Amino acid sequence: MVVGHYATALVAKERDPKTPLWIFVVAAMLLDFTMSAFVLAGIEKMAPDPAKSGSVFERTVIDMTFSHDIVPVAIWCVLAALFVYAFTSRFVGALWAAGLVAFHELSDLVAGFGHYVMGPESQAVGLALYSKAPLAALAIELSI
Repeated sequence: MVVGHYATALVAKERDPKTPLWIFVVAAMLLDFTMSAFVLAGIEKMAPDPAKSGSVFERTVIDMTFSHDIVPVAIWCVLAALFVYAFTSRFVGALWAAGLVAFHELSDLVAGFGHYVMGPESQAVGLALYSKAPLAALAIELSI
């Protein structure tokens, strides 16, 4: 869904031309940038499981507790809005930034890996199509 996330930044820029595009791009990709940093730091996990069979998506073991679960995403939305407002003094840009972070999560709930409310011990949310039906997930992403 990477291209789709970037495209949402362009929509925000069209609606709010006074806020710099790079702010919307960072907001749209904030969850993935955060996950990448957390994976590199060993806080989150993303690795293929050699014991599993199937496509790369189906074999990937992923833990996105602090970057993509519902509770942390709500916090990331607020932090993105606060950062944008502090940096630009633009309330509209801050709202767009929070909305882009939230829309990223909603998109991932449709076509992405499994998500939880707050960690694997909590309620699972989303369709987890990357793990369960990767071809369907890719078809959804290509159609958007």
